[in-house]
This record gives sequence, structure tokens and C-alpha cells, in this order.
Amino acid sequence: MSMVSKLKRKIISTKKTGFSEEFKKIHLFQGNLFDRIVNDKKATNLYTDKLKSGVNVCLTFEHDESQKVKYHFKYNSDRLLLLRGTSINNKMVISENSIPDFAISAKPLNANCKPAWIPQHGSVSGVTTRNEIDIICNVSYFTINQSFCAVNPNEPNEIMWKHHVTHKVTVDKPYLEISNQIEIVQDTEINRMYLTMLPANSKNVNHLYLSNGIMYDKIPNDGVEIKFNENISSAMYVGGRKNGLFNAIAVGSDSEKESSVVTFREDGITKFYVNEFCGIARKGAIFKNTQRIACVSGLEIPDLISIN
Repeated sequence: MSMVSKLKRKIISTKKTGFSEEFKKIHLFQGNLFDRIVNDKKATNLYTDKLKSGVNVCLTFEHDESQKVKYHFKYNSDRLLLLRGTSINNKMVISENSIPDFAISAKPLNANCKPAWIPQHGSVSGVTTRNEIDIICNVSYFTINQSFCAVNPNEPNEIMWKHHVTHKVTVDKPYLEISNQIEIVQDTEINRMYLTMLPANSKNVNHLYLSNGIMYDKIPNDGVEIKFNENISSAMYVGGRKNGLFNAIAVGSDSEKESSVVTFREDGITKFYVNEFCGIARKGAIFKNTQRIACVSGLEIPDLISIN
């Protein structure tokens, strides 16, 4: 890279970072943002629509105004049935072009290859094998139970771990619960492991609140990644203001980790991540996590205003 190119890259990077920080503020409320918007809400209806490539799960319930939340599940090339977008009253708030279920970049420890993302990211497939799936659906709850073995496509005969993931939506607890359990089969080099994520459609949200009191009062599309060296157990994106009411999507997790990441991507997606693990996972190690994703409309949030 020439000196001129390096200088241009540095200027662009500086500009992007400054653009995101311009919208950083502090809000009054600090605590579990997921619990704040869910409270004791219950759905009045739950039904499913079968699609050619997956299934839609729709929750309908009343609080301040009529609400329909749809969770859209689709199969990927490796035949995993994963969340692909969520809508509130037909407005897509969780992006269909992102993966919130889990994301792990890994390779067998002694393999001479690059880490690969599991589940499938982009055109790289063949990262899961021995897939098993069981779908249970009735008027009260919808559950997807899936088990598989994780492999790196460059070493397809070397199983890294056994993985079980459950997706569940119920009438009594009207949110999506995603539980992951991982048992390491051989020593594995993990580049990144995310088991708590919330991807938002940046066209339909305009605020981001974090449980540590930080907020962004605008969602930029500048490609910046911001790292927090502290545990942030919940996050909430807000948008669609109407007569003082908001649409909101929030994630809460039982994971307590030391760092989190927020990205303001240039492709219309903004995403909150919790870093679960990075390093060498030894044979026999077990990772467990449950995250909960809720979507609510007609929400009043007077104490989440900025104080600076």
C-alpha cells in the first residue's frame, strides 16, 4: 500500500470513528433493558405459517395498541433452521440478512487451515454435519430442537464440538428464547464466539440503549466497530416514534462476560454482540448460554432520555 493510500485510509477511519462518537450520550435508566420492556406481557394468540424454505411464527397480543410480532425462520444450505428476521406489525426490525442465533469462528487446534464461521456465513457452507431437528408446535408454544456436529470445511472429518440449540416462543412469555449448549470434542482454536446477539435493521431504528447507561441517539451506517471492556448484559434498539410511543427490540442474556461489541455496519445492519470466549477450548469443555429477544410496540420510555 502506498503512502498516499495509507494516509487516505487513516483519514477515512478517523472520520468514521468521530461520526459514531458524535451521537454517544448517557441515559438516565441503567439496568436490565430486556426486563424493562417485557414485564408481565402475555400474548393472546400464537400461530405458524409454513414456508417453502422455513416457517413463520406469529405472536399477537395487546398492551397499548394491537401488535403482531413475526419471527421468520429459514433453512440455510447446511439444513439448520435459524432465525432470519423479525417484524413488528409488518415492519422488519431485526434484519433478515444477519445471524443472531450463534456465531463461532473456529478450527481444530492443530489443523493447518483458517478458522471458519459456524453456522454458515455467506457462501461458505459444509460447517455442520449429523444434523437432527425436531419441531413442536401447538397453540401455546413453538419449539425447534436441533443437534449437530461442528466442523471446519477445510477439515470436514475433524469434529470440533457437539452442539445443541433450541428456539422457543410461548404465549405466556412472548419473546424468542435461544439456548445453546456446546461440548468440545477435540482441542479447538476459537477465534470468536458469540452466543448473545441482536441485529437490527438500521432503517427502522434510530436509538440504541445499553444497560451500562450509554446510548446512541442516531444509528449511523459508517462501518465502525465499538468495543466495550465491561459486561453489558442487555441492549435495546428503538424506533418508529408515534405520538410519544416507540417500537423496541431488546436482548437479555444469562451470560456475564467481560466485553461487548457494537457495530454500525454499512449494509443497513447494526448489531450488538457479547464476547463469550476467545482462545483454545480444550476437549471436554462445555459452553452454555440462553439469550432472549423481545419485540414490543407502543412503548413509553420517558426515563431513557439523554441527560447530556
